[in-house]
Amino acid sequence: MRLNAIKLNYNVFQYIEPSIRTYEFCLEALKIEGFVIRYIDFPETPFLDPMIKLNLEAVKQRPSALQLIKKQTESICIEAVTICGHVIKFVDPTVLNYRIKQAAVNQDGSALQYISWPDDEN
Repeated sequence: MRLNAIKLNYNVFQYIEPSIRTYEFCLEALKIEGFVIRYIDFPETPFLDPMIKLNLEAVKQRPSALQLIKKQTESICIEAVTICGHVIKFVDPTVLNYRIKQAAVNQDGSALQYISWPDDEN
């Protein structure tokens, strides 16, 4: 029932009691709507960052959810830009590199408008 409510309006996720927001529930919610990522936060542990897989699922469902991801990685950014090149404008400059730029341009040549060339790295 809660997942059906998320299908209608993802903002209801914020009202779901924390005891129900398990990792598995969050993963299923993200498969419905990537913007749910704005309401999800799991603590990082020394051996595992549960947010990595959740962030990846968010951008797979909705690439523009990249703008809501606090800890971007190269793999998450590449996943997002290979689906929609224009989301390169949301990539954290500290993560942005040649591979991400190339993936964005390969997906949509007009993503060039968001990229400064040449790059210091090759």
